[in-house]
Amino acid sequence: MSQPDHTYVTIYDNEDKGLTSALGPYLQGAIKVLTPKTPETLDQAAKNSALVFIALNESNLVLGGQLQKNRLVAADIVGIYTEKLDKTDLQLMAMGFDMCLGLEDAQSPEFKDIMAGKLLSGNRRLSGLFVAEEQRRLSDALSCAPASFIVFDADKRIAFVSEHYYRAYPKSAPRLGKGLSVYDAFDMMSAEEQFSKDDPRYEELKTFWHTLEGNLDFVTAGGSYYRLKAARLPNKRGYVVTAAGITQYKKAIEALEKEIEALRS
Repeated sequence: MSQPDHTYVTIYDNEDKGLTSALGPYLQGAIKVLTPKTPETLDQAAKNSALVFIALNESNLVLGGQLQKNRLVAADIVGIYTEKLDKTDLQLMAMGFDMCLGLEDAQSPEFKDIMAGKLLSGNRRLSGLFVAEEQRRLSDALSCAPASFIVFDADKRIAFVSEHYYRAYPKSAPRLGKGLSVYDAFDMMSAEEQFSKDDPRYEELKTFWHTLEGNLDFVTAGGSYYRLKAARLPNKRGYVVTAAGITQYKKAIEALEKEIEALRS
């Protein structure tokens, strides 16, 4: 899902194109019109649109609810009567349409203002959706990386956490989110790791997390080794901490040291 260069409006019309013709005068300038022909292509077009118009006939009544359930559709769904139906506006809105109008309403001066307002709000929601989807993709990509990440802002509050940390600290996960200070994050994680204040590792870890500087290797109570690295982001925008598991590397070094010691004895 990528952000479009234009404002897209979707029109799901009847074969006579009466709805498209009625809306034509309002669809000028930076507006691009998508005219899907099937429910499947309507679904795809609606995901990229700031506003969706659907010609209201008996076969199209289910479409409002289908689009409403799709979390990737940010647009208002406006039904336009193109034939007489035995349902009220309220009933159609309960079925998933945000607004229901008659074809003749497109000729009124108020229609232009209504459309402009819905395009503006639809664009805002769509922009927010693009940002949210980009964050989801980033999180998914980083969750597949061998190292875990935490990004802090300039005030040392969490801006992003990769999925690794949620898996590593399930008890802390509900609170390990945006806005949490690095100091609180350290307290939560050290408690879950069962690092007491008299543990020699505690002060080293505390210094690393409180300053967000340098590198640190440490071993958990369960015997797993990790390497932490902290770096400042450009223009003092914050900090990034990476943690990589180095248990196999450490065990290989220990085994090699034992072999060398055995050869010396």
